[in-house]
Amino acid sequence: MGQRLAYWVFLGTVGFVLFFVLQSSIDFNAGDPIDESRSAVESRAGELVRDLGFSADSLNLLTTRSQHIRYYKLLKDSLGKELPAPKELHDRNLFLNSWLVTIGAGLENQEGALSFSQNELFNKVGRLQLRYDDEGRVRRAITNSRTYNPTFIPGDSLLGVAQKVVNDIFAYNLNDYRLTSVDIQDTTITTTEPGFDNQPLDFSETNVGNNTTFHWQIIDNTVNSPDRINLEIQPKIRE
Repeated sequence: MGQRLAYWVFLGTVGFVLFFVLQSSIDFNAGDPIDESRSAVESRAGELVRDLGFSADSLNLLTTRSQHIRYYKLLKDSLGKELPAPKELHDRNLFLNSWLVTIGAGLENQEGALSFSQNELFNKVGRLQLRYDDEGRVRRAITNSRTYNPTFIPGDSLLGVAQKVVNDIFAYNLNDYRLTSVDIQDTTITTTEPGFDNQPLDFSETNVGNNTTFHWQIIDNTVNSPDRINLEIQPKIRE
């Protein structure tokens, strides 16, 4: 009887210690279910790249689930006890988890491929990288400047192309935003005047080849959407 009691006391102690050791991880994931499966995210990515003007049928997709623990720790170091629990942050749409989808060609030499991180693979053979939040929206999309950029969105002006990408393809309602500035390499156009986003800005011919970045700021903070949207475009003429 004594040995059995000691056994259960030992197991209880180990469980108690493990709980406190793993509590931060438990708290981080509690109440934050994975709403979409890996296959659903990859299907969504396949539809998106077609809207961006190419097909992923001949390319590889690498999808991983990310937990932004480092970001949460930075917030905790800054706010301390005032920082809400991860579940509450998730309910407020401050996502601490995401899906990262890397789309690219296959490695010519498969040897050692497993030793590469996803970012290293993207730098070597990647075409497009997408980060989805838990509501299935793209929070970040980048093309690889070192490899071939397969995206192509036709348009009569850079502003029209930018609005099409953000509003129609990435599905962010630009009626909730105001265009605050446009950076053309070393030149910046800035305004606080309402209606700037409706002015006929022409970036179609004189700036072809120049990287142009559009910056939008949300108008109503009660809207369930990011506070800022930035889109960088490097235009090229294609017949």
